[in-house]
Amino acid sequence: MAYSDTIDAGFTDKSAAAVRYASFGPRLLAALLDFLITIPAIAAVVYFTTIGPNFTIYLLLVLLVFLYKPIFEALYGATPGKMILKLKVLKEDGTPIGWSEALTRVTPWFIGSAVSAYFTYLMFQLPGFTDVEGFMENAAFMLEAQKAGQINSANSTIQSLVGLLPLFSALVMLFNKQRQAAHDILAKTVVIHTEPKASVG
Repeated sequence: MAYSDTIDAGFTDKSAAAVRYASFGPRLLAALLDFLITIPAIAAVVYFTTIGPNFTIYLLLVLLVFLYKPIFEALYGATPGKMILKLKVLKEDGTPIGWSEALTRVTPWFIGSAVSAYFTYLMFQLPGFTDVEGFMENAAFMLEAQKAGQINSANSTIQSLVGLLPLFSALVMLFNKQRQAAHDILAKTVVIHTEPKASVG
């Protein structure tokens, strides 16, 4: 029986000793790989927000980007980035996660996406915003709106801080043996290496 099959069957006393919990570095690299994979969709989000404003398409694209992580993790136990690095998300007992755990794990991303969507909605309500075409024209429009008091400068600060929630959640893994981020603790999951550590010599 393969190592990963043993893990998926659950952590036994024997297999638990061999489990390698993924640390911050590999998980960050997996997240960067997933970011690269989703760049086309993210670029489209930017386009339909700043260059050719369309709130409906913007929302659909944000939903697509948001669902990327829970869909892959619920169906395969890993996003493509994690698969490349041979990482897998499991329940704390070593069994495969389901939709409940996958959706709970994306809580920090959900909060960030929801706050961003709300502020973007407010932006779309500004008179003349949907008539803006081009990045430079959008930047000039936003600057004028801010000068006119139509945009609260604190909004961008709040949006930036909320957008860092996944990072803050991930930093929690530095302080526990199972390398659980805050969203892992919330969902009662762990991220492990699917291959045992290579022996030296």
